[in-house]
Amino acid sequence: MVAGGGADGEQGFFIDPTVIADVKPAGPSEQEEIFGPVLAVIKANDYDDAAENSQRHPVGLTGAVYSTDEAKLERAAANFMSAIFT
Repeated sequence: MVAGGGADGEQGFFIDPTVIADVKPAGPSEQEEIFGPVLAVIKANDYDDAAENSQRHPVGLTGAVYSTDEAKLERAAANFMSAIFT
């Protein structure tokens, strides 16, 4: 855990915004739906590895790609859109 993870002490299951780094592909933080302000960071070897990771999940509530390469960002947008409509 890089940041967050605390609770406000009130009744219920409320946590502070949380960032989890170095999440492993097929691990629980990647495979299970976590409802809350949680960001699970998965490092990829390259763009193709990241695209493959994003396509193999049965559930995809949200996803993001961070890059300074405009062509890769456009390709990611097309890949995410094709996954939504298939």
